[in-house]
Amino acid sequence: AEDGIRDFCLSRGLGDVYKRQHGVTMVYQGNPEQKDNVIALVGKGITFDTGGYNIKPTGSMETMYLDKAGACSVIATMYGLAELKLKVNVVACIPLAENSVSHNATKPSDIIKSLKGLTVEITNTDAEGRLILADAMTHVQKEYKPTTLIELSTLTGACMVALGEQTAGLFSNDEQLVSDLIESSNETGERLWRLPINKEHREAMKGTSSDLVNSGKTRYGGASTAAAFLEHFVEKGTNWAHIDIAGPASSKGNSKGASGFGTALLLNYILKKSQSGNKCCLLYTSDAADDLLCVDLGGRRIIKKKNIIYYIL
Repeated sequence: AEDGIRDFCLSRGLGDVYKRQHGVTMVYQGNPEQKDNVIALVGKGITFDTGGYNIKPTGSMETMYLDKAGACSVIATMYGLAELKLKVNVVACIPLAENSVSHNATKPSDIIKSLKGLTVEITNTDAEGRLILADAMTHVQKEYKPTTLIELSTLTGACMVALGEQTAGLFSNDEQLVSDLIESSNETGERLWRLPINKEHREAMKGTSSDLVNSGKTRYGGASTAAAFLEHFVEKGTNWAHIDIAGPASSKGNSKGASGFGTALLLNYILKKSQSGNKCCLLYTSDAADDLLCVDLGGRRIIKKKNIIYYIL
């Protein structure tokens, strides 16, 4: 693991956005013969989100420790790659921050400069995750030249309004990537639904005193306007997907906490890209892990690590 993001964030002004600003880059090189074939993963890591000066109300803030769910799923995916020893090259970029009120936090109407050089006016301090994601995307593309970039984030409540709590929103600039991710979704049960980025969504993110604003001008289409913002930080030739996991990131029913949504999806996608021809299924277990081994596994390969069982089908 490299501590790469911390330096680039702090050196370009993004360190002024939050009281705490860190980041991690992890590199898995399982296919050194094809160094130019790299998949990049980016996961939003807001460790707690108060909303900043546009503070969240009571009832909306208490679960915001889950705003790092995208980062956690990406880290778990990298962990799985190492355990499975897949023949593929993957780099993960994890921007980490806390969004809170302090003397050096951003305020509405502040203008900051992104790593790419685009200026962004802060129109809502509660639209903070896309700021660190933008710089993380720029960093990983500049340093590692990936052919594919997949980003996971609990980005918008609007996506939950559109799709509910069980399905993630998918945005992409590449039809084959969409097809591959939907296929992985169907195989793992982590459901995706493609959503659009239309002209009006792009128009909504244009600034007047800056290149961009960080929040749309109306309350409508928030998932698509957020994706339109991130689209500005995708370099030419990069196949990109943004997956908004705001709904399915948290466990439902009697269980509480994070669901791990996206880990099985990504591992299955990457496993197939490793040309193994297999599929991956993950079961997150508790003390009853041994009971699950009673399932007829046939000739399947099993890797059990702590409370996670990886099945290679």
